[in-house]
Amino acid sequence: MVQLLTNLKIIDNSSAIRAKVIKTYNKKKASLGQVFLVSIQRNLKGSKIRKGNMLKGVLVRSKEKIKSLVNSTKWDINCMVLVKEAPKKIEWIPVGSRFKGPISTKLRIMEGMHKVVSVSKRSI
Repeated sequence: MVQLLTNLKIIDNSSAIRAKVIKTYNKKKASLGQVFLVSIQRNLKGSKIRKGNMLKGVLVRSKEKIKSLVNSTKWDINCMVLVKEAPKKIEWIPVGSRFKGPISTKLRIMEGMHKVVSVSKRSI
């Protein structure tokens, strides 16, 4: 369950390491595929993304159990990917060009997440 002031791990190569949720859009408790505003807490030295920057992110892994007809998945930590809005405001474009580890398959059926899913190598 992700809510306000939750610390999240960033799994793309945008040089940001940790972020804190400032605002959730549409719901108080976010689920997979939810977009929210985050503040960067830790970053790599000499990177373009600085500590304190406010960016948007998408939740791609969650501690919550996701049930499907075949199986259920649950990850150890909550992870997100930094994104920016496309000019036509239909798609979300990932800031990084690679993801560390798999992402949830639930993102495949969501609107606006096609570019986020295409960057990832694996999905579970």
